[in-house]
Amino acid sequence: MPHVQTRCPTPERSLPSAAALLALLALLLASGCASTWDKDENSPYYQVPVGSILHIRQRIEIPPGHTRVHLQLGRTTKGRNQFAANCNIEVRRLDNDAVQYVEAEDYQVEQVQHSVEEIAGVAPLRIAALGSGLASEDNGGSLWVYEGYHLWLSGPDPNLMRLSCRGAYASQERAMSPSIREIRAALGEVMELELAVPR
Repeated sequence: MPHVQTRCPTPERSLPSAAALLALLALLLASGCASTWDKDENSPYYQVPVGSILHIRQRIEIPPGHTRVHLQLGRTTKGRNQFAANCNIEVRRLDNDAVQYVEAEDYQVEQVQHSVEEIAGVAPLRIAALGSGLASEDNGGSLWVYEGYHLWLSGPDPNLMRLSCRGAYASQERAMSPSIREIRAALGEVMELELAVPR
């Protein structure tokens, strides 16, 4: 009788799929980038930590009929350059008859809320002087937005509600939140942002 050699089947080793490998690689890259961004105040991905302190160094005047004042390039302003980072300080109460004041005091950031202000319709034509020439940018109808943060405050004056800061006005694909450096440049010597240690 011929001898028949039997071989037990070896279990197949399951290899990770290409999709799984790509997902793992993306996760590793994302975690590595996040740890870098969290330590970089020049990055638009560094969010102001809860518990940070906003030191208001100068008395701020809010005109009648308004609840906010814009800050850009280190000073308060009635308008703003929408293609550069800017902030505004906002109170809760609207007074149509009298000037309101935000006194020079310290406030704690109690909550940080990401914000996207959508502006529908045709994007504005942006024209900038570049030496002796002109450059124009118009994406003809895509959604343009401001991206940024609302910093909800608590402190001596309950009427003071929040500081809002946003990045440059841009198409949705290009819009980014302002970095800590850009926020501080907008506030200048009017306010000082002291960052808490991230939780």
